[in-house]
Amino acid sequence: MTEAETYELLNSKESYRKYLFVRGFCITTCKLNRQQHSFLRDWNSTEIGDTEREKHFYIYTHPEKKLHLYRSNGITYFLIGHAYNPFSMTSNEEEILKQMSAKRDFWTATNELTGVFCLGYIEQSRIRFTCDAAGQQMAYYGIVDDELYITSHSQMVGKICNLRKSDYIVKLTSYKFYPFFGTVLPGDLSPFCELKRAQCNFFTQLDYETFNIEIHRFWPIEKIQYCESDSSYQETIQKISSILHKNMELISEKWPNNRAAISVTGGMDSKTTLACTNGLYDRFSYFSYDSLEDERVDAEAAHKICNALGLKHKIYKIPEESPLYFPLDVWTEVFRFNSGCIGINNLNDIKKRIYFTNVNDFDIEVKSWVDEIGRARYHKRFAKRSFPDSPTPRYLTSLYKAFFHNRALVRATDNVFAQYLDTYYAGNVLELVPWWDLLYWEFEWNAGEGLFLTGEQLFAYDITIPFNNRKLLELMLSVPLEKRIHDCIQKDVISLMNNEIQKTGIQIQDVSHSRKRALMERAYLEIHTRIPF
Repeated sequence: MTEAETYELLNSKESYRKYLFVRGFCITTCKLNRQQHSFLRDWNSTEIGDTEREKHFYIYTHPEKKLHLYRSNGITYFLIGHAYNPFSMTSNEEEILKQMSAKRDFWTATNELTGVFCLGYIEQSRIRFTCDAAGQQMAYYGIVDDELYITSHSQMVGKICNLRKSDYIVKLTSYKFYPFFGTVLPGDLSPFCELKRAQCNFFTQLDYETFNIEIHRFWPIEKIQYCESDSSYQETIQKISSILHKNMELISEKWPNNRAAISVTGGMDSKTTLACTNGLYDRFSYFSYDSLEDERVDAEAAHKICNALGLKHKIYKIPEESPLYFPLDVWTEVFRFNSGCIGINNLNDIKKRIYFTNVNDFDIEVKSWVDEIGRARYHKRFAKRSFPDSPTPRYLTSLYKAFFHNRALVRATDNVFAQYLDTYYAGNVLELVPWWDLLYWEFEWNAGEGLFLTGEQLFAYDITIPFNNRKLLELMLSVPLEKRIHDCIQKDVISLMNNEIQKTGIQIQDVSHSRKRALMERAYLEIHTRIPF
């Protein structure tokens, strides 16, 4: 079937339709045709605007996506998704919006928020918005046929507006080695020229009267202050631990009665979350899943750790075959559309998500993501202690993807990253935060893991991420590089918050980041960045 025929199939059958763009949203000045696009029939619709203006804003949200509103002085503040504030200990989104509306700087106030969300405000003809700290809630924006669009899923607006993929995207996603390092688009690209990916640490403004789009960076605004003494480092560990513990307390309040489940592995990130849950253990449930050999090792390690803490831990065995998966080829297309039709999703992951649609043991997964931003991942990935003082387009192209031939595609990707650097890394921002930390945060996590979360992982249930807080991440980046490389932050937080975890001696190594692979990737990076344009 063609892509259009596949869309018609998914759009027409209720069993697939309710999972098409699941937990998604669309903000637009266009009143959408629910009959033509059947997936919208069950979505909630909210109209925002004053009677004197010809155009209004319409916010469409999937039945399982929450929209929170607060109106004050002619301004409508909105938050799509969920958020909580460990600094004010506020877990109600309407109250959060009310508190933020009273702040002198609305955008700086978002630095205190944890969660997975898109938020902003509507004032007359303008809408301004941003997403959570690491952009785990994806958002694309643009103007199509004089209508404004902000959406969680690029393919949604692509189908509503009959958009055509750009020639570059078609060539890139057809490239033999494109799936290496994940099906992620470079820079701020979406599959369509009309839409861009919203960048975390920025707010975006769209105006339907002037058809003007502006982007403004609101973090960082000053140079990160590094820990220069052992006492300042210990103080930083105390602050990180406190924020994480407060986040876990707020999560337990938002999803009471053990309806929040912590996904546990034997890895460092997961153990840090578990340690910071100390004193709250009876408020959560604990689980792992087993569908591959690597996951089995993780699940067994998690089980031992939870047993050592006296916690009940459940391992979900994902079957290789199940009636739930039938017909698998159609389910595969649902995931492909949700992820933007820019690659094929991993079959094992698809089965895992479908399996959990039949599990009702919890309402939300507590996922130990984003912590990696503080763990010097580029240095570990390439076994390097230093990088160039400033990035070049070719350097970003080489970090992004393995190009072994097709030099025309390399040059086109260089151009994408040249525009990306000019747009988002102008001025003195790279004097405030090292570029390798900023790029890993704003590109790898937003464009990569954000797409994975929005397009696939939210399929069966909601997800929250206690590390996804800008002030927390800033504290992690203030720790000296060598300590970050050796995971000292996580080890010391675990030791401080629950040393019983450390005493188990259980540590799972990520086999995908072996020393041999790191050296091979480093060799490619060193060679490819030196090949003339």
